[in-house]
Amino acid sequence: MKPFDWENYLYFAEDLSYDKSEDEADLEAALRSAISRAYYAAFNLAQKLLDDKGMSVSSELNGKHERLWDTFTKGPNRTWRDIGASGERLRRKRVGVDYFLDRKTTQVWRNEAKSTVTAAQNILTWIEQIYNHSE
Repeated sequence: MKPFDWENYLYFAEDLSYDKSEDEADLEAALRSAISRAYYAAFNLAQKLLDDKGMSVSSELNGKHERLWDTFTKGPNRTWRDIGASGERLRRKRVGVDYFLDRKTTQVWRNEAKSTVTAAQNILTWIEQIYNHSE
């Protein structure tokens, strides 16, 4: 069986960020999901990079996400540190949409979803640069 391609999560997140649902609750759900899916695409591809580089982050579930981004923040160069800083910002957004029922306008949700997708795309670009330059 072919391994799951986490980039597909990002494509799905981007599609969700353009949802045209006329039902406000459905639209909010789509936009919250876009933020969460974009985050998990970035998180899992960042985890794969660390695994491929032989760098491990404790598999203990409590705090794993923070530890992963912290590993990048303490990385050897700006690209690594940018991944860490951006990933941590995305993690906080993802926690917000998954656990808190903040009431926001549709436009605010749409803007947050699109900015999160863009940030996740940036992380994937930086990860690709690391692979290409064997940093």
